[in-house]
Amino acid sequence: MCQDDELCVCDIANIIGVTVANASHHSVNAYKQGIVKFRKRGKLAFYSLDDEHIRQIMMIALAFKKECSRCLVGAKNSSEEEMKAYLVQGFTCTNCAVIFENNVKELPGVQDAKVNFGASKVYVKGTTTIEEIRKSRSI
Repeated sequence: MCQDDELCVCDIANIIGVTVANASHHSVNAYKQGIVKFRKRGKLAFYSLDDEHIRQIMMIALAFKKECSRCLVGAKNSSEEEMKAYLVQGFTCTNCAVIFENNVKELPGVQDAKVNFGASKVYVKGTTTIEEIRKSRSI
């Protein structure tokens, strides 16, 4: 949430690697504490940091975490690699999204992939690029 203005609960769940229910629960708690703002569009719930002060605190905490992990580990562990998000279009149902997700997971260099049907995004962990995904006809 520090880098994006607002995120859907589905995106938050994918980014932090938890279930949507878990992300929703913690987002509601953060809302009750005044840390985040809440907006709903249809069935989708969106959250954003409440103000610039909280954003600055979060950025400092993230910088500190990165600095500490470099001191303790020396280098970023491949298992800690972040997932890259790509916009995808053309899904007409969740079944299409599941088939696409499974196809992407089979590509060389992909460690994990998750599709967010509501946000029309695919999150990919690994060395595969969006161009390679397109060439494979997974899209």
